Amino acid sequence: MLETLFYIVLIFSIIIKTYQVDHCLEESNGVCSICELGYFLTNNICEDSYLSPIFHNCKESKDGLSCSICEDGYFFSKNGECVNTQNCEQSQKRLSYCEKCNEGFYLSKNGLFCSSSQNCVYGERETGKCTQCQGGYYIDLNDNQCKSNQQNNQFNNCKKGAEKCQECIYNYYLGEDGLCSLSRNCSISNKDGQCSKCVEGFYLSSYDNKCTNVQNCFKADNNFQCEECGTYKLLNSSNFECSMVTTWEHSVLLNCKVTDETGLHCKECKKNYFLNMDNNLCVLNKYMKRFKNCAFSDASGEYCEVCEEGYYLGTEDKICTQTYGCAVSENNICQKCSHSFCLNSKKECVPNNIFDNLIYSVYYKCKITNSEDSQCILCEDGFIEEKGNCYDFLTFYFCSN
Repeated sequence: MLETLFYIVLIFSIIIKTYQVDHCLEESNGVCSICELGYFLTNNICEDSYLSPIFHNCKESKDGLSCSICEDGYFFSKNGECVNTQNCEQSQKRLSYCEKCNEGFYLSKNGLFCSSSQNCVYGERETGKCTQCQGGYYIDLNDNQCKSNQQNNQFNNCKKGAEKCQECIYNYYLGEDGLCSLSRNCSISNKDGQCSKCVEGFYLSSYDNKCTNVQNCFKADNNFQCEECGTYKLLNSSNFECSMVTTWEHSVLLNCKVTDETGLHCKECKKNYFLNMDNNLCVLNKYMKRFKNCAFSDASGEYCEVCEEGYYLGTEDKICTQTYGCAVSENNICQKCSHSFCLNSKKECVPNNIFDNLIYSVYYKCKITNSEDSQCILCEDGFIEEKGNCYDFLTFYFCSN
């Protein structure tokens, strides 16, 4: 009887030792000091911290009844649970997220931490200090509170500041006047962020109120480089300056956007015009079927060679369409796709050279699908249509015999 009892105690001790080894990270003389993540230490044994909600994210328990030390990055709430934010009174459904903050703190708009300021979105979980307010508010660095930037024009589009703005929100830039502007290199702007004066060495474009280093610029791009010059002025591609042109030059370079290095020949036309490579003139393309949405013609000037951005050149009719892989279109609607593309019910060209039994089985080697895109009705040359799918002749012959 004693021998049986001895073996039972021995086996139980081995089980406990194995459990300790399995989930212990550091131990000394058979005593565990640090458990694996997700386990807490109590009575030198690593217990599963998710067996009971009270031990979620617990690192150590002295009595096995309550948590005494939370995992790194977690803090005690008033009900003794480990939550992922300081100053939390009650966690959400016994998980790590906070549901109610201590008095004097406010749950952030993303619900992840307790902030010392209302209208806060992001901040420091350990201190409750706000680092980003919700839209329409800025951080007052004097007291770290989110305050409305609509009540004072000085803080419009401001992210943080004290007596004046020190950092603007995304896509806005701090000017010399301390206001946030839509334009980099702006010196003075209005309350809406529109620039009215640029810093020295930069010029205000008359179309979009952006600052550019090109004088007489009408419109600047998102990088504040000149995109289009003013009347009787053209952008030179060699120095990106707006140069004055004579009456003769203007007639030759009419509707030109950018000239070449010599300033005598057009390199790129304005929107809705294409460059005729035969005579180097910018021709209206908006109402010309063959050249609609065309950017450059071929050397003969008879066909389009390069389409505007977002459009693709038809392989057969040389007409620009928004459908990639289109060969022939009518009124910008594709009627026929190029080789290795299939025309679906939406008049889109879908690649048909990849076989996937779940996705591309209908399109594989297909030219045209039915109105529901559920079956192929016309296959590529050399392939046979059978029950809505396309098969090469040899595969079809041997499979059907």
